[in-house]
Amino acid sequence: MYGIAMLLAIINDALDLAGIGVPMIETLFDAALAILIISALPERKLTDILVALGDMFTGIDIAPMWTLYLLYRMERDPEVGKILAKLRTSKSSTKKEEALRPPEQT
Repeated sequence: MYGIAMLLAIINDALDLAGIGVPMIETLFDAALAILIISALPERKLTDILVALGDMFTGIDIAPMWTLYLLYRMERDPEVGKILAKLRTSKSSTKKEEALRPPEQT
């Protein structure tokens, strides 16, 4: 679920940084993408709406708000935390195995 939301967030933030030019069109586009991003999230929170409102105001949306917010949400999600812990463990065990392996003879 976070993958789709993150893809939409990156698109939204890239368009915000590029600047469409017409504030009303940009606000409508931000609102539409906000609805899609919030719909793609596994659960809805009040902060989702606050980020969406902050992103709709021209001038405030200079920072990549949605991308940073979704990274924050992913870090706090227990299921994503379990996946990241497994990845970190497998990565560190691979490095330990490589360190213990004798160098190859040529």
